[in-house]
Amino acid sequence: MDQRGSTYLETLIALPVLFAVYATLMTFGWLSAGRVVAQRAASAGARAAVVILPDDPTYYGTGGAASKEECVHEAVRRVLAVYPHFSLEDIKVR
Repeated sequence: MDQRGSTYLETLIALPVLFAVYATLMTFGWLSAGRVVAQRAASAGARAAVVILPDDPTYYGTGGAASKEECVHEAVRRVLAVYPHFSLEDIKVR
């Protein structure tokens, strides 16, 4: 029996399966990293909303950001700016 080319055929069968597994693992990794970053951004925004008091002159009026809302938005933007898959132009903080 002639078995020339059997290694080539086995490679053609196995390679797409291995590539699909690799692509799936990479996608789940990106999704997991994005979820962690989004959770961290939400925590930073919530912490900024609680910690910064509305009557603190360091942050309001003469000292810094114009409003508490802007401080919360800035805290969220700083966390999301670290992750390269979030573009700062597309970020809408509500």
